[in-house]
Amino acid sequence: MDAVYVCFSMILAGSQVVSGWSANGEMSVRQDFIETDTYHYLVRPNDTVHVKAGLNILTINGLDNAAQQFSVTGWLTVEWEDERLVWTPGNKYDTDHVYSTFGEIWIPELFVDNSVEDVSVLYDENLFLRVSHTGRVGLDYPRIFHTTCNVDVTSFPFDTQICVLELTSWAYTIQELDLEHLLPEVNARLLSPNGEWSYIGSSINRDVIIEETSSGQSQYAMLRYAMKLERMRSFYVTNIILPVTLTAILNVLVFMIPNDSGEKIGYALTILLALAVLLTMIADSMPHTSLHVSVLSFYLALTLCVSVFCVACSVVILRLYLKDPNDERPAWAKLIWKHVGFLVRPTVYPNENEVQHFNANGEGEMKPLSADTTAVQLDNVAEMIPTWADVANALDWVAFFVNTAIIVFVTILVMIILCL
Repeated sequence: MDAVYVCFSMILAGSQVVSGWSANGEMSVRQDFIETDTYHYLVRPNDTVHVKAGLNILTINGLDNAAQQFSVTGWLTVEWEDERLVWTPGNKYDTDHVYSTFGEIWIPELFVDNSVEDVSVLYDENLFLRVSHTGRVGLDYPRIFHTTCNVDVTSFPFDTQICVLELTSWAYTIQELDLEHLLPEVNARLLSPNGEWSYIGSSINRDVIIEETSSGQSQYAMLRYAMKLERMRSFYVTNIILPVTLTAILNVLVFMIPNDSGEKIGYALTILLALAVLLTMIADSMPHTSLHVSVLSFYLALTLCVSVFCVACSVVILRLYLKDPNDERPAWAKLIWKHVGFLVRPTVYPNENEVQHFNANGEGEMKPLSADTTAVQLDNVAEMIPTWADVANALDWVAFFVNTAIIVFVTILVMIILCL
């Protein structure tokens, strides 16, 4: 039985059957259905033409944050029914489809409503239309679509954007031409990879646009192809976030340098200049827009402010460190010493039996406390403990903890906001 079936199939394959197209058949169809006095390309097929349109994309060309523009290359597939172009394939019409051009048969007037370069009607006289014997007409519009896109870079570089392509017709009302989606979503099967954006999905919505006229209201159909894109963040994490965070951490280490080393101001200024150069270099990678400012931009500005604050703190601390040891220390200096003095080795006295005394020349010498006067003088010694050098060293620790807390807190907060 299988052998008979195979032989029968081979006989049918080798016989002369209708191939679906012939030159004579297409010529007959054109003469009898298209090139006749009863057909005119300006007359639409029926009262309400149901036009189905689908978007196919090939490449994502770019997304301009400042100009709020999106560019994508692809084509629109448009299909509709024309009952005047229906024939039965047979001896005379030995074809099941023919091809036509613009200006020969009726074509729906369509254009991209939110285009930023060309808002004219989609028209190309070099394109061919495929007309099926059932009356279905198909057309593909290949082009580069430049559309507006409301870009929100608040979460840059962890942001996702939704760009919309709007397709509509302003010549025919919804009672004359109704738009329907041909595909359930944007066809991205042939989409080439993009170095900055990753395509993660789409949706298609049908809206009705109402236009107020002197004669009343006119309604028009519109299809919105929403494409969702996600920014690839690896480049920005390794070239912006990581260098800036590490530089900010190096910033606070200036307070770990001894005040008498002479390197404190030089180190702080070096880090400040390095951070300024780094921010200048990465400025071109940041979105150039003031409509939605990125949280990362505020973070970069904050790290620069912290760096300037570290330089200012270092200058103040050095001035305190180099003050005359005999100058009286105010209450705030004693208060700082009381809370963080345990972190600093005191220079006033090494043990409870000695106290440092400064003579008129400013030279210090250690003098023992007598047993009889120890209890009386201990209160005075306690007041003399915080020298200006001690206060400066204590302020180093205060500034270190404060700046470290600011950098760590803001960094964690920014990462949480960006990742949400």
